[in-house]
Amino acid sequence: MNKRLQYFDGDFLKQLELLHIISKKIVVGRERAERKAKRIGSGVEFADHREYVLGDDLRYLDWNAYGRSDRMLLRLFQEEEDLHVNLIVDGSASMAAGHPTKFDTARRLAAALGYIALANLDRVGVTCVDDAVRARSPASRGRSHIFHLFDFLSGLEPGAGTDLATAVKNTVHGAERRGMAVLLSDFFDAHGYENAIRWLVYRRYSPIVIQIVDDAPTTTTLRGDVELVDCESGRTLAATLSPTVHREYRDSITTHEHNLERFCTENNVLYFRAPVQQPFQDVVLRLFRAGRFLK
Repeated sequence: MNKRLQYFDGDFLKQLELLHIISKKIVVGRERAERKAKRIGSGVEFADHREYVLGDDLRYLDWNAYGRSDRMLLRLFQEEEDLHVNLIVDGSASMAAGHPTKFDTARRLAAALGYIALANLDRVGVTCVDDAVRARSPASRGRSHIFHLFDFLSGLEPGAGTDLATAVKNTVHGAERRGMAVLLSDFFDAHGYENAIRWLVYRRYSPIVIQIVDDAPTTTTLRGDVELVDCESGRTLAATLSPTVHREYRDSITTHEHNLERFCTENNVLYFRAPVQQPFQDVVLRLFRAGRFLK
């Protein structure tokens, strides 16, 4: 079966179109000035003046204002800017866990957000990372590019270990346009996830963190002696599973999630928890209602 049809079939497209309709209703009445910038020169709508500075283009001097006040003022106009949406998908080996897998959930969320952004005429680029940048789809604009996005996401596979900080740094290095960065990951990173998020903040992106989680292991009833294998490093650990071990495991997962959410809150980064067992539409709608993705 064609991979695109497998992951992004007709039913999926119908769900995306419904989400797009809902998104337009959410946007109605919202102040669109958030996406406007004052620029020198010709534009859509006159906004303001500012004092002339040596080196400014004399073509944009307001000679009428100069005649009235003897002040050299430049005309500023408001231009509505494209929103650049950068979708960064964790493609490390740990993302292959879950039913459906965390990786498939991340891809569906990325496809949904990309669809909405493209339909709103924003620019969308996608990067798949693990311990490095593994694949990159250049930024495109317009609904006609959605199937290119689907094909790119369909062709991805979970890869190696995780080093989000290095991968994210290489993703945004040298980027001319900042915009929004949506990081989709389970954030199981032995190097720590903090620097990856800090890097996005430092580079003046508007980051959104979506933590992909699998709740099934926290409810398992498996008991007895087992050998645990780290899917990324290959290291093994002999363990005896008991109610106490299960409780400690659940506590550690909860702590990991709470620490990530607190770190995001402290750094003014929007955080969402996305269980693989939850319909992807629910996560997307929560993100819409938070008001940061739709502008």
